[in-house]
Amino acid sequence: PDHDATFATAIAGGRTVLGFALAPTANTAGAPTPQVQYVHRGPSVLPWLNRFGGATAALPAFVAAAAGNGALNFVPDDDGVLRRVPLLLRVGDQPVPSLTAELLRVGQDERNVILTAESNGPDEGRGLREVRIGALTIPTTERGEVWVHYEAANPARYVPAWKLLAGEVPRSELEGNLLLVGTSAPGLMDLRFSPLGQIIPGVEVHAQALEQTLSGQHLV
Repeated sequence: PDHDATFATAIAGGRTVLGFALAPTANTAGAPTPQVQYVHRGPSVLPWLNRFGGATAALPAFVAAAAGNGALNFVPDDDGVLRRVPLLLRVGDQPVPSLTAELLRVGQDERNVILTAESNGPDEGRGLREVRIGALTIPTTERGEVWVHYEAANPARYVPAWKLLAGEVPRSELEGNLLLVGTSAPGLMDLRFSPLGQIIPGVEVHAQALEQTLSGQHLV
């Protein structure tokens, strides 16, 4: 059987969210058509979002089978440290959700995301104030990012892929949870600097942002 078709069938069998990569310059690929509907309260947030020119998505068959698609990109500070995680970004004139935001949306089986922006007056916006996804109201920066309250590295947060494939992970440890699939090998180039002076996999940055959002522990 065709391996891509087999994988697409597996994606369609669960509430799967795929990631796509944003690029600084325009390309012909474009971001996947968002499955989220944004509801604006206040002025437009587009001028405030971190802007990218194009995107590289998964194969069309995978995108069509997924329950959601979110941008994987972070916007580190000038020193390379990741202190914030975006909930939405911008490609051209289109807002797109991040992987973190899509996991929260799909996990709650929601369609709408409510964006609340502040305004100085009828013609001047001050950017985002909060993002509401289902039952979660998340305070953000004006650019739609959340400050991450990092915890020290915790091996219990990880499930080794080999144990899962070997059938050594009980279903009870997986069911009812948001599961992120990522890599930690240095050669795959997804290691990030945290404010705690540690180098951690990019997937853990998403995981810690999800963890604090679900527990209601926000940095303000």
